[in-house]
Amino acid sequence: MSELIVKSPENCSNTEIDAFIAFVLDGGEVSIQGLAERIRSAKTLVFARVDDSVVGVAALKQPLASYRRRVSSGSGVPILTATFPYELGWVYVSPESRGKGLSLLLSQAALAHNKGAGMFATSRTDNIRMHSTLAKLGFVAAGNPFASGRGKHSLQAFVRHAAQRRLDRAKSRSNFHGD
Repeated sequence: MSELIVKSPENCSNTEIDAFIAFVLDGGEVSIQGLAERIRSAKTLVFARVDDSVVGVAALKQPLASYRRRVSSGSGVPILTATFPYELGWVYVSPESRGKGLSLLLSQAALAHNKGAGMFATSRTDNIRMHSTLAKLGFVAAGNPFASGRGKHSLQAFVRHAAQRRLDRAKSRSNFHGD
């Protein structure tokens, strides 16, 4: 059985922040440069644990303006702070824990703290499982695929408008009572 832990970064220990960083880096899609600061500026961090070991993470991010501009420019979709103040991101589940619905549970837990605001996400164009998770959460693909900042693959932007809040609450109530 997995346990979800939801915390603001300022309430996380250094060990928890280090574990979050390690998981994000294991995903191989994020530069380490400035990562600790970006994680500490997130709104919410979510950890999935099994037997006291972290097996997955996700976050409700407060992205930098420079990152928003890059996603907007690449996708051709305006990712305005007023419309999409948050980003669902850094969703990563260890390979041995995949296929158990953890990305959905982690993402639902992160979204439960968005105060009903619109949000965006990006996902590798070949990450069909994450696309399915995003669709279940009310995200829709937006714009064109674009090169990632790391140049290894293409990304797709997804958006979700503010009206999805009721869906989050209903789903989180039905899924947080066991896994």
